[in-house]
Amino acid sequence: GPDVRPAGYLEDAVRAARSERMTSAPAMSVDTSDIRSRLESMKFSSARGVDDVISYRSEAPVATSTTTAPMETKTETTTSSMKPSFEIQTVTAADGSNELKVIVTLPGCTSVKEFDVELEAQANGANVLVICATSLYIAPIKIQLPRNIVDEPRGSTFKRKLGKYTV
Repeated sequence: GPDVRPAGYLEDAVRAARSERMTSAPAMSVDTSDIRSRLESMKFSSARGVDDVISYRSEAPVATSTTTAPMETKTETTTSSMKPSFEIQTVTAADGSNELKVIVTLPGCTSVKEFDVELEAQANGANVLVICATSLYIAPIKIQLPRNIVDEPRGSTFKRKLGKYTV
């Protein structure tokens, strides 16, 4: 039969969501020096239905009708309102250098466990940031990065409430 959530899961979820709102985003950023280890640390297993906000495990995503639980209903198809979007910004870093910032919005995504991130080097020298969220969207999101950038991500953050992943 269907999995039964443990008693108190809703309170735990609300508490976790509240404490997460108070945690500042920079505290969640990844800070390692080697691009390989950085990309490895960005690759999270896309285990379906495992969510790091709610402390229970089930085999399948569970949709909930209560508005207080920080859960999103997962859909197999990408509807028009669920299209991922991205923007690329050039920002000036503290040391005065220009830095490329990629902000990807993943509607319906509530956990880093729901997507994988890879940096693909193209034959023409350009890099493509590939984000796969197979439990949410059918096709991977491919973002062509400008050719003249240093391919060294300084760190990444993921804001669950907004579904925003920033590299």
